[in-house]
Amino acid sequence: MKKLTVVGFGLCLIFSLQIYADTQSQFALPLSASIGIGTMENSDMNLKSRTMNGLSLEVLPAYCIASWLIGLHLDYRIQGQITSLDSAGGTNLKGSGYLIGFGARREFNDRLFGQASIDFVGEYDFENNSSINQDDKAVSPLGVRFKSGYVIMEKIPNLTFDADLQYLTFKKIHISGADTSAVTNQFMVSIGITYQFGKNLSPSPEIKTEPIPAPESEKPNHSAEAYIDAKDGN
Repeated sequence: MKKLTVVGFGLCLIFSLQIYADTQSQFALPLSASIGIGTMENSDMNLKSRTMNGLSLEVLPAYCIASWLIGLHLDYRIQGQITSLDSAGGTNLKGSGYLIGFGARREFNDRLFGQASIDFVGEYDFENNSSINQDDKAVSPLGVRFKSGYVIMEKIPNLTFDADLQYLTFKKIHISGADTSAVTNQFMVSIGITYQFGKNLSPSPEIKTEPIPAPESEKPNHSAEAYIDAKDGN
């Protein structure tokens, strides 16, 4: 119930930020969804390195400064374990978690962009707890994520297809009701999509205005015939 409440609140917040970004010229809201594969291990707890997959949802409520978007980075992730229990020493690190930090996004041209983020708040909640009454999780995170994206459909310039790398470490693990200094490391490679609401960093094409020619009837007639006719008329 607690997780559903947090997710619901997060969705409401994202929806509100989206509306705000669409009405403010200096704000933007990139929303990203990606799937990835990587590794996770905790040698201090004798948790062997194992292959994990994951689904990540990201949001970057940001303010435009020159050619940059700078703002708060939010990441929610659901992960599963691919490695079998036998190969992982009978343990399963499947779970979900969130990360909060700061991020920056820059468009290099009208098709290519880059994004970097650093996260230092959050947790990863293990689905399989050590006991029924405990909530085992990895805490005290520090992670970096680098992403590049490319617009492949000119008709939808705010939609990009992405590839990113993430390295994340949790300094402590909360198990059996107590925090223990045990480092959990994770590395993930992902592909996904991003749609940016609000301000578009790509410069608008320069519109060149040409002088409007005067109608033929208004153009002065300097021909010799016109001069002779005017003289005869006088």
